Amino acid sequence: MTRFNPLPLLCLLLATLTLPLVAQTQPPSQTVSDNGYGIDSGASYKGAMVLELLAAVEGEAVTAINEAYAEGYKAGLLVSAPDAAYWRSRAEDWKAQANAALLKPRLPWWAVPVSASAGAGLAFLISMAAR
Repeated sequence: MTRFNPLPLLCLLLATLTLPLVAQTQPPSQTVSDNGYGIDSGASYKGAMVLELLAAVEGEAVTAINEAYAEGYKAGLLVSAPDAAYWRSRAEDWKAQANAALLKPRLPWWAVPVSASAGAGLAFLISMAAR
């Protein structure tokens, strides 16, 4: 039979009773009416006005994002233009080298028949010597 240990239960009870005593209360936030936009945070605005303002803000944000993207894209193209020309010339050089290597014969025309004859002759000599 196991004994009941009241110590963990006592610690939990003590913690739940002391937390409300040591918790700090937050002072209520004060509304500032001079926020630079002329918006009174305590006022109640009509939904149509809020929707109109949000639509205007969204339209300006989309326009600003598109303009920033276009400017960044143009700047990226201008920065990468010298690199693109360099790599284009390198690719053309490598292509010309590869084509020249393909057109250049690697072995003279007589190498294959001479090698075949030499191999056959060597095989014949080895077979004769093995007898």
